Amino acid sequence: MRPAFIVKEKSGFSIVEMVSVVALVAILAAIAIPVYRDNQDNVRRKEAEAALFTILTAAKTYYYRNGDSFNNSNCGCATNNIWLNTAEICNHWTISTYTPAGQSLTIAVTGKGGTKYAAITSTLTFNASTGITTINGNPV
Repeated sequence: MRPAFIVKEKSGFSIVEMVSVVALVAILAAIAIPVYRDNQDNVRRKEAEAALFTILTAAKTYYYRNGDSFNNSNCGCATNNIWLNTAEICNHWTISTYTPAGQSLTIAVTGKGGTKYAAITSTLTFNASTGITTINGNPV
């Protein structure tokens, strides 16, 4: 004899299971997104430092070729620039400060507006007589 009603097998997920999964994904995203953004900012700062070192290398070359002085060296991204015409730097960074003073040099780069670097500024100071280089006040 057959029972009066037939119990069907359940298929699919219950609402509690779905809400649990959505809550878990939301918690993971809340943790992961800020960490990802911090890592992006760190990478951009390192790229600013790399740009500063590229500029410093060119400035040191000028320094040693032209009488041990940074004065009157031509720094910038103009096409007539005698020692720095690097598209990668010029497309992303503005050399916001370039202060030669005899045997010392201060360079600051600021990310160009409209690029992912817009909020980043880094400053490098180099003293040729002592050989000390600092970035944002920290010895390198």
